[in-house]
Amino acid sequence: MSLVVDVRLGRGDLELEVSLAGLTGVTAVVGPNGAGKSTLLRAIAGLEPGAAVSLDGVDRSSLPPHRRRIGLLPADSLLRPTATAAGEVAIAARASGGAARRAAATAALAALGSAELGPRRCAGLSSGEAARVALARALVAEPKALLLDEPLARLDAAARPTVRAALRAALASYSPPVLLVTHDVVDVAALAARVVVLESGRVVQDCSPAELTERPRSAWAAQFAGLELLRGEADGLAVALEGGGVLAVSTAARGAVLVAVRASSIVVSAARPEGSARNAWQARVTGVETLGGDRVRVALAGPPAVAADVTVAAVTELRLDVGAAVWASVKATDLEVYPA
Repeated sequence: MSLVVDVRLGRGDLELEVSLAGLTGVTAVVGPNGAGKSTLLRAIAGLEPGAAVSLDGVDRSSLPPHRRRIGLLPADSLLRPTATAAGEVAIAARASGGAARRAAATAALAALGSAELGPRRCAGLSSGEAARVALARALVAEPKALLLDEPLARLDAAARPTVRAALRAALASYSPPVLLVTHDVVDVAALAARVVVLESGRVVQDCSPAELTERPRSAWAAQFAGLELLRGEADGLAVALEGGGVLAVSTAARGAVLVAVRASSIVVSAARPEGSARNAWQARVTGVETLGGDRVRVALAGPPAVAADVTVAAVTELRLDVGAAVWASVKATDLEVYPA
């Protein structure tokens, strides 16, 4: 089963123009807030005008939403509070007869590792449990294509890995195409074979998850992948950056280039480093953000301006408060260079 969509619509300040072909398996749709991701899904489902939609060569654009056989799971689970989990799933089953619907609901919940939720009322479910019930309800309807709008966004940090693993297992044997809107790079890596970056209503990159993390095409995509993206002019093994500064690189290039820098590759020190790093410059701390666990992200003004991931101990030892003067360094071999 292959999905082809061509969306042209205006909504307030948003002008959405997206053409995607050959959508099979799981495709992640990512982008900043307001990029048009949810509007794209609603248009494909038939809830917004302006979308041409084809499934395996059959045009479904003129069909009303309930006849398109395209399932849309919004971020809010929208479960009926008085219904049982099994009853909520059964109501969406395509099987004929009450017994067959109940059996299909039980099987769908079991596929997500949630068979024990069947008799419980939806009002008493946790956010993670409700998310699994909503996923089971979407899958049991046997859609020809499935649209998931941030299905894990409302989960707490403890529940998200469990539900993500259940979703991955359920989708592993799922043949219809799936579009997954997410703000989490882990969702992309764990669930998707293809990723579409949407910014201001336009596709700025359509690639594999590996290519996104190795060669992002926009500043937002780089940040999403945990990178800084610097633009410059290459002359052999040196890149003169647009914002000032020169970086030594390990891959020779000529002309306009992008340099991808991982925050984990930047070393922060109190004095000029004496190690093997070929790039070292003075910087000033402009922000400090806790990432969780033992990691802290430190924003550094240069040039070049980058972010560095350091330990909590390093923050204390180096006194990395906003305004602190430090040295930043990075090895040439840790920089990815490619044409702009």
